Amino acid sequence: MMRLPLAACCLLSVFASCGPEGLDSDLAADPLGYDEAGVVTACGPKAAATGITASTSDTNLPANAIDGNVATRWSGLGVGAFLTVDLGSVQSLCGVSLQWYRGAERQNRFALSVSSDAVTFQQVLSTTSALSAETQSYPLVARGRYVRITVNGNTQNDWASINEVQVNAAQPPPTPGAPGTYKPSASTTGVRAGTTLTPYNTSGADLVISRDGTVLENLDIYGDIKVRARNVVIRNSRLRGGKAIPSGNTGIVDANSAEVFNLLVEDCTLTPDRPSYYRDGIVGHEYTARRNHIYRTNDGLGIFARPGGSGVANVTAEANYIHTLTYWSWDPVPSHTDGTHNDCVQIQGGANIHLIGNTIKCDQVDGVGSGPSPRGNHAGQGVLVQQNVFPVSNVVIEKNWLDDAGATLKLNNTVGGYASISAVVRDNLFGRNQYDYNVGSQYVIRLYDWSASLIDGVNQPGNTTNRWEDTKALLQVGKTLGIRYDVL
Repeated sequence: MMRLPLAACCLLSVFASCGPEGLDSDLAADPLGYDEAGVVTACGPKAAATGITASTSDTNLPANAIDGNVATRWSGLGVGAFLTVDLGSVQSLCGVSLQWYRGAERQNRFALSVSSDAVTFQQVLSTTSALSAETQSYPLVARGRYVRITVNGNTQNDWASINEVQVNAAQPPPTPGAPGTYKPSASTTGVRAGTTLTPYNTSGADLVISRDGTVLENLDIYGDIKVRARNVVIRNSRLRGGKAIPSGNTGIVDANSAEVFNLLVEDCTLTPDRPSYYRDGIVGHEYTARRNHIYRTNDGLGIFARPGGSGVANVTAEANYIHTLTYWSWDPVPSHTDGTHNDCVQIQGGANIHLIGNTIKCDQVDGVGSGPSPRGNHAGQGVLVQQNVFPVSNVVIEKNWLDDAGATLKLNNTVGGYASISAVVRDNLFGRNQYDYNVGSQYVIRLYDWSASLIDGVNQPGNTTNRWEDTKALLQVGKTLGIRYDVL
């Protein structure tokens, strides 16, 4: 939308024989290992137990439950007898596996609890074992150092007896490679797999950040975030935007203020609870957007130097996944009589802008109550570069995966009254799903004025470096070859 910006669970092996009842297991309330639907997403190798104690035992000692030998066991008499496993450090947990002594003959009533300090335990599961001699696994979501298994008797007597205990530690997601070495997707962007988020600012009012160095992390944040400070970090959080329609152009993260410097937004999922033609993803200057998953916004990223400022944008966008914007048949921009012109990335001017290693598939869906788009499910522009705020300089667009929209990449020298436009566009891979204007008339890379567009990697002699993703063939100038211009 063109507009001027405003000033697998990893098991820890612990097994034991017949024994007393359950541990008061302690789980800290920072669970990992489940996605937004509550499904375990990332469990890794077995967590090592550094110690184990019991509330009571006979000659079958607690250590037998973590010796890896199913022929030994821990046993203790009495309802409420428990084992406590020490993992040595606070870890993200996603399950416990138990092999019960005489498990095929009797069922055990037990509870699992977790603690970070071995003093305060939080119960996370209370259940009864199945009749089985096999190891039985019990999913959970928690964070802690100490896991307690409290046994409240069995169907035969009051003994607690466990052959082996295995604690399941959530596996951290793999660290992606350098931007441009892999294609970002929903699985490599947004909130990290297994994170439990804490609701924040649930009223949905604007969240104004005015303190330098503020860090917002592992949160489920309501409200549009207005950054008015330096060195702010927003990390590993879901960003929902405000509950009301904004009164003017803004973003779920708004970095338009003169006070913004060195903002970092990384590993966040940005999708508005209330989409609006006024609500983009991240807008402004002086920010780095890294590994974010952005969808259902009006535009994805808005990049521009602050009007009235120095003309420096200083924005890096790397390894993000931006797709499926929200179209509105009414646009507050008067010239947009055909509705919103949604852009996955809109650059409106400024120096020092770097897009590297992003997946930008610029499709769209109609907003609730909107009429249909004349372009169907194709958004406006995948990446739009123009100069209505400042001339652009030191703009580099490289190693991205780009597809869809009315034009996947458009560089427009005619806006702002500048004689030419320059940028580096190199080593990108392009799809073929652009809007068809008329029997094969599609725009992959579109230049308005060929001679006024100084685009390294596109129209400078001998340096065409952009390719089709499917065939890896170089884009060439021509109606169906990938590079087109309006004026020679």
